[in-house]
Amino acid sequence: ATWYPTALSIWLGSRGSSRKLFFMQDFPELVKEADGEYGLKLFELVLRLPFTYVANSSFTRDLILQYNPGAEIYVSGVGVDTRIFYPRRDRLVDSKGRRVVMVILRGSQFKGDDVAIKVLNELNRRIPIMGLIIGNKYVVSKAFSLVRPEFPYQVFSNVSDDELAKLYSSADLFLFTSYVEGFGLPPLEAMACGTPVVMTDALGNRDYAVNGINSIVVKPGDVKALVDAAYQVLTDEKLRERLTQGGLKTAKEWNWDRVVDVFERAIKVIVT
Repeated sequence: ATWYPTALSIWLGSRGSSRKLFFMQDFPELVKEADGEYGLKLFELVLRLPFTYVANSSFTRDLILQYNPGAEIYVSGVGVDTRIFYPRRDRLVDSKGRRVVMVILRGSQFKGDDVAIKVLNELNRRIPIMGLIIGNKYVVSKAFSLVRPEFPYQVFSNVSDDELAKLYSSADLFLFTSYVEGFGLPPLEAMACGTPVVMTDALGNRDYAVNGINSIVVKPGDVKALVDAAYQVLTDEKLRERLTQGGLKTAKEWNWDRVVDVFERAIKVIVT
């Protein structure tokens, strides 16, 4: 199973079999937004079932342990494909001399889309920036209706992974403003593309985010701290280079081989 409703279906449909594996990626904020209070109760019920678990982060592992202290859990992380996500020479954005700051808008409340736009507005008052916005037109329009952008920007929708890698490489900074994530892959993708990262402490990203080494990490929802960190990275060349090199090193460590090895160990346990 890869989702809590399918986990319940698998459990009920295969009670005579010992081969039950649950790849845990969910968390309460995601579940509640999607399925409400009923979803939360179902989520908690599923986590009590005696699966063998693979958790995508230490954060989701700890969620399982809250309801199932004796659970057998393997922590896999999420891999970044460095065959696609690597520094590109082609810049897809004409910034007209401005610093390019990239954000991905997703539409979910826990993603902090409004925070991202507020940060870009405040940052633009300190240093001229160009916003590089990734997201579908509906989500971007909704975010802009809540917080009016006061900076020039370009919007890219429905991009392929290859184009996304080029967009990361076109940015001087990647900004990540989620309140909570199961893992939080985009900052790792940005690191792989050689783009310095400013992000929030979204719990799931603690497995790879190291403040001052491969990113600047601040409290979720703290607009001022995010603005200060972004300004520092954009204006301090030595800091930017240190974060870039630290990010590239981190991305190489979090590859798909690492993830597959964990899954292989877990699968061997349930089939022997």
